[in-house]
Amino acid sequence: AYYVTPYEAISKLLVVPGALVGVLFPAFSSSLAGDRARAAGLFGSGVRWVFLALFPVVLLVTVFASDGLRLWLSEEFSQNSTAVLQWLAAGVLLNGLAHIPFAFIQGAGRPDLTAKLHLVELPLYLLGLWVLMNQWGVVGAAAAWTLRAGFDAAAMFVMSAWLENDLRHMLKQEALIVALALAVLVAGTIPAGLVVRILFAIIVLACFGFLAWRYLLSPDERAFLRSKRPYIFGDDTP
Repeated sequence: AYYVTPYEAISKLLVVPGALVGVLFPAFSSSLAGDRARAAGLFGSGVRWVFLALFPVVLLVTVFASDGLRLWLSEEFSQNSTAVLQWLAAGVLLNGLAHIPFAFIQGAGRPDLTAKLHLVELPLYLLGLWVLMNQWGVVGAAAAWTLRAGFDAAAMFVMSAWLENDLRHMLKQEALIVALALAVLVAGTIPAGLVVRILFAIIVLACFGFLAWRYLLSPDERAFLRSKRPYIFGDDTP
């Protein structure tokens, strides 16, 4: 229960990349057949939007995991599941990002690549799971799942870049962004008082919002969001 409960809660976030992939898969299939530059652009947009949707939620879950579990369930659950939830939150972020290269590889007509990858992962995951569970129990199980998700995501991004050369430069940028995001999540697990954690979350989210608007969104995406501002704030006048 200390593992399954936080997993069932945090894994619901994967509905976001799952919905996006349902749209991107046919777009990848058609674009790769005739306009590979468009396929690369869709790939980058998909990764950015998944990251923009998941990171703020994953950050808040990581920083306030203990408080949330205490309020939702009990002090006992908080003590036993906080680290589990924090590990799984990072894993969900990585797994969510991996949905995009997975759809890209499938759209490129190479489902054999992901099948082979998962066959290679299976014994490594089982070994890691056995070792880490013996060391840290359910926390080790969460760590093993997250490490597998990270390996899986990295491998599929590399496969996508191998299938489409235009993605290679993009891959370096995305790797740096994900590395920085994971470093921030690690900092969010450092024990601190509630006020300090609130300030940390506010500062990180403010910086994230500024950097996302300035550097992650394309000019067309910023223009699209500006056009939707009147509807978001309840003004029907465009």
